[in-house]
Amino acid sequence: MTFIAPLPVNEDRRLATLRDYRIMDTAPDERFDRLTAFAADLFGVPVALISLIDADRQWFKSRHGLPVSESPRSISFCAHTILDDEPLIVENAVEHPLFRNSPLVCGGPGLRFYAGVALTADDGQRLGTLCIGDNKPRQFSDEDVIRLRRLAAIASDELELHRARIQAEEIVTAQTAANQIKSKLLSSINHEFRTPLNAILGFSQILEMNMGKRLGREELEYVAAMKAAGENLLRLSDGMMTMAQIEAEVVPFGIEAVGAQALVEEVYALHQPAAMLNGITFLRRACISAASLQADHSHLLRILGNFISNAFKFTVPGGEVTLGCANEGGRVTFYVEDSGCGIAADRQREAFQSFNRLGREGSTVAGLGLGLAIASRLTLAMKGEIGFESREGAGSRFWIRFPAT
Repeated sequence: MTFIAPLPVNEDRRLATLRDYRIMDTAPDERFDRLTAFAADLFGVPVALISLIDADRQWFKSRHGLPVSESPRSISFCAHTILDDEPLIVENAVEHPLFRNSPLVCGGPGLRFYAGVALTADDGQRLGTLCIGDNKPRQFSDEDVIRLRRLAAIASDELELHRARIQAEEIVTAQTAANQIKSKLLSSINHEFRTPLNAILGFSQILEMNMGKRLGREELEYVAAMKAAGENLLRLSDGMMTMAQIEAEVVPFGIEAVGAQALVEEVYALHQPAAMLNGITFLRRACISAASLQADHSHLLRILGNFISNAFKFTVPGGEVTLGCANEGGRVTFYVEDSGCGIAADRQREAFQSFNRLGREGSTVAGLGLGLAIASRLTLAMKGEIGFESREGAGSRFWIRFPAT
């Protein structure tokens, strides 16, 4: 029976590519349906199809004017079309040597006219066709062939977009799963890590309080160093855990109305004692007009607390740090200014990267390089903006900004 098409020489590879598109037996898609409807209107035919040739069937991703969703590959005209890059044009199937005995011609459908162009994947595999059909003979001009080729190219592009979207969704799913596993692992490690660390810190505090009179100055310095190292490790553990939770999107956000000036007063009161201990003049500037914003109150405290902590670290005794807010242009901005050492111009682009101390790795000032990275992630997660201005030797101004409500 001459109407049965031979298999392409690269059939195994072609089928593997078709599987890679994850499109067989998917739900109807308006993007493909618009193409077949347009093809039917453009050429004035009752049937237009986007067909994909599987191992033993042709399945219609889109079908205009045809009630069935698939048919056997053995009787498919499209199985012939994918054997070549050239369009297959059958103006009168009754007179065509390959198809005059086909069940599609002799049987119920009574197919007489067929025109199809192969849909080609990026790797060159012909996966199916864009085709049109009629139950009466038709002439098909060179201009018609050009138009059909153009529509087939659009259909091929839509197939590529479908595959890209599926791959992107799979990547996101895999990344989410990986982040969740990482978060659980870090949570477990954090728990196992904190238990002995808290014991070390507790014993060091006991030594400081109860044995200070019995220990010499050198021994007391050892105890202080042990305590400082333990506290640093505890901050590192907490910071890594927070970063993992942010990346896994499991950090809770209790979005609520927050009064801007009330937040400034609260943050100022929390950090004023540290300013006094460090010999720093800590100032606050109120909003010119009342304003509020929608955000997580605890995360705002953490972000501004990080800005202030950094400002205190890098401002010498006698210097100034200012906390303030501004309500301008429908946006509320919170800022922390300092008269400290500033950030070198060539390191400023790295400010919000994890574990980056901006060239101060050898400094005696304590720090992990995680605070600003966490502040940035939290701000962006709350739909805010974050930024800074800095000049080496003249200080820095870090800020966050949210829409006013």
